[in-house]
Amino acid sequence: MIRLFFIPNINSQITGHERACRHDRIMRKDEALTDQAIEALTLKTIRKARKLGRPRLVRLAGITERQLSKLESGQGGQNLQPTTISKLATALAVPQGVLAGDMPMTDDDLTPMATSKCTSGCCG
Repeated sequence: MIRLFFIPNINSQITGHERACRHDRIMRKDEALTDQAIEALTLKTIRKARKLGRPRLVRLAGITERQLSKLESGQGGQNLQPTTISKLATALAVPQGVLAGDMPMTDDDLTPMATSKCTSGCCG
């Protein structure tokens, strides 16, 4: 999601340099909203400990298998949208900080998830 911040034109005589500086400030604010990362080894370790296959985690998190593959191999874990990290954390039932490496993994994070009693396949 790209957020645009409107900076009102106070002075119509703004120089090109001032305009560029304002653009840089806007971009830095936008990057701060999206500059988050996931540790690949942590994601893979938790997924396997929870006994979730890639297809099931993909369905639960609402991402593609290609995205998950890149995340687990360490190729796509940088500059993720906060919603992607949130979806993965929710699907794995762990805090977002654990996936980002800000918090340590606990024994609870490495226990298998309860299996669904649904037989129709609608619950993942």
